[in-house]
Amino acid sequence: MSVRHTHRPARRHPTLADRLLSLGFCALIALPGLWLALGRSSAADVHFEFRTPAEAPVLSLDPATWRAFPKAAEAFFADRYGQRSNLLRLRAWIYWELLDASPSRMVVRGAGDWIFYTQARVLDTSRGVTPLSPQQVDDWLSVWEQRRRRLAELGIVHLVSFAPDKSAIYPEHLPWNHARRGQRRIDQLVAAAQARGLPNLIDLTPAVLAAKAQDRGDDLVYYPLGTHWTQRGALAACEALVARLAELGAKPNPLPSEGLRFVQPADKEGDSWAQRLYLEGRLRQGHYVCRPSGPGSARELPQGPEKRVSEWRREPEAGPHLLVFHDSYGPDAMPFLSMAAARSRWEWRPGRLTRDGLRRPIGNFDLEAVLAERPDVVVELWTERLLAAGLPPADEPLDQPALAARFEAGEPVLELRGPSLSARLAPQTGVVVAPSPDGQRLRVLHEQDDSFLHLDLSGLPAGRELLLRLQLDVRASGFLSLRYPYRDGSRAYPVDGQHRECHALTAGQEQLYLRLQAPRRGERIELFSEVAPLAYGLLGIELRLAPPDGQPASGR
Repeated sequence: MSVRHTHRPARRHPTLADRLLSLGFCALIALPGLWLALGRSSAADVHFEFRTPAEAPVLSLDPATWRAFPKAAEAFFADRYGQRSNLLRLRAWIYWELLDASPSRMVVRGAGDWIFYTQARVLDTSRGVTPLSPQQVDDWLSVWEQRRRRLAELGIVHLVSFAPDKSAIYPEHLPWNHARRGQRRIDQLVAAAQARGLPNLIDLTPAVLAAKAQDRGDDLVYYPLGTHWTQRGALAACEALVARLAELGAKPNPLPSEGLRFVQPADKEGDSWAQRLYLEGRLRQGHYVCRPSGPGSARELPQGPEKRVSEWRREPEAGPHLLVFHDSYGPDAMPFLSMAAARSRWEWRPGRLTRDGLRRPIGNFDLEAVLAERPDVVVELWTERLLAAGLPPADEPLDQPALAARFEAGEPVLELRGPSLSARLAPQTGVVVAPSPDGQRLRVLHEQDDSFLHLDLSGLPAGRELLLRLQLDVRASGFLSLRYPYRDGSRAYPVDGQHRECHALTAGQEQLYLRLQAPRRGERIELFSEVAPLAYGLLGIELRLAPPDGQPASGR
């Protein structure tokens, strides 16, 4: 029998080239860390991405810090590794120059150097891909009608206005696969408002389209590289607002038809995403500004402690007292619309402010601000993006007695107390939940702003409106908010969003009623505090199916 011998090949010794390759590979891996150790990181550029750099991980005796350390360390290093910004600029150049695309999913690149905002399906909303259902149209109009009636009782004129999305004004610059498909949501609402005889809603699209006819070179009504209108577009919108306010009997001052001159500053650019896309050296945005002066113009007063509030005075003072709730489209309109009023107050919503020494969250509409200011006119100036939310924002304070009556008429589906309540609550970071010594309540403490706890609603009827009653023990005033995801699946293109409403808690309060509307998505809702600290006792939660509208409280 023969014996086969297996010969192992001789071991190959690494060559100089192999050693140099390994050494170069290790150096490349270590270089970002070395750059960070030398303090040459570019964490400041993270602010261009609408966020703050990740904080350094912390280790302590708490086991939770050790479990969180790997992800926290990775996030910290990812925001600071060497040459991060330069590498991102290289990536952006490849996308923009070679692939003819946007380096960010937040915007899409159109024809030429034009960008369009895409988050929350805003572009689909303005293109008519996701129209509102008849119920949603009625919900939006009902909110505005309620506000109009409430303010009319106070002798205040109310007007809701919407600035068009850029895609509605410059559809010729959209990518080929983003053409208009149907009726925009604002078109639906305006048509329904006219049919209902609701005069306090205006779409500013026709006015801005008319101003577009005067475009010359880079003097446009919207910024090609931004998401907002220019001052010339804002002026056209303000002229339409003043005309509608005059029709409503507000007696605004007419805006001057001549003497407004637009100039191009040499040292400033307009609204531009170039820096946010890491293309600041490649793209430049043209910018024209107008600063009205002389009799009839308005000047901004020195800013007070609230950064999101602006006060304007007309010289000489003549006209109504104006209060404007607005979003990011408001600042460019301030110099013009303020000329229509003797004095005006502009409040940027939503956000947080301090009132009567109490820091509090604010929504789009604030009746307390109206009562404090007592204006002659209240104008809401929003971008069309607001309508991407299928559910209208809830006014606060909500009508608790009316909700209580509907709750009593509803069909009980779930009651949680003690251990059953604790089992369905999941506190997140910044929230501490502990049972009281007698076991009758849960003590809840929100230690951080925007801290929340999850309430599990699994097993409840789907597709039905629910009413909640929170039994509370409130020791100090504060604000508790409700938030839950929803999906408008009534169309071929369902839209996901989040509904939020804020409720003021007063010391001694025992009950709070909440409404969960039908298109709720998922099995959890959030109870959160936008302003901390907030402490309260939670004795129980009861849920009932909402009765049909119009059913009396005794119908149960």
